[in-house]
Amino acid sequence: MVMNCTMLAIVVYTGKDSKIILNQGHYSYKYSSIEKKLNKIFLAQIIQVLVLAIIFTMCGWGYVRDH
Repeated sequence: MVMNCTMLAIVVYTGKDSKIILNQGHYSYKYSSIEKKLNKIFLAQIIQVLVLAIIFTMCGWGYVRDH
């Protein structure tokens, strides 16, 4: 049990040249080969959906125009 305990803390601001700030740096995220492949597959599927949507829209316009 802590009773009659005195704590003393000192906070020192060293500015933007402190070691913590300098070590933050600009990190680049490393992608695994599986992530790269999945990104390509995902992009291909989005393009496929857009192309199919355009094709079906044109077919729908043609059907409505003829009937």
